[in-house]
Amino acid sequence: MIVHQHSVRVMTYNIHRWVGGDQRMDLDRLASVITAAGADLVGLNEVLHPVTTPHHTHAPLAELADRLGMRYALRTERLDRPGARVARPVGNAILSRYPLADVSNVLLPACPARSSARSWPPRWPGPVAGLTTFVTHLDHAL
Repeated sequence: MIVHQHSVRVMTYNIHRWVGGDQRMDLDRLASVITAAGADLVGLNEVLHPVTTPHHTHAPLAELADRLGMRYALRTERLDRPGARVARPVGNAILSRYPLADVSNVLLPACPARSSARSWPPRWPGPVAGLTTFVTHLDHAL
């Protein structure tokens, strides 16, 4: 009897609104980190989407997913910096090598400004079929 084991490599990554320590947005750098980890499922925190500059609007989440050959889902949890000149949606995203379905936002009762992106990928192989995924960004003040 041959037994096939399926494993899923999962990672979380706080992308700090797409800006690295060098204050640059570098999708190649993000893609290389995720690729090096061999992740099948990635929970991203602090995903700013879309990104608007004076000249045009970027869709870096879609571009990153495309570079990685992954699917994505985003759920906005709040507007960035209440009272800021320009409020921008910030949230949690899921990148997956497998189909995503039933993606929803789940509000966290202890902190209504925070939420969790939830996904149920229905066609995952073997023992991980129906794996439910939650991605949240907790706060030290909770």
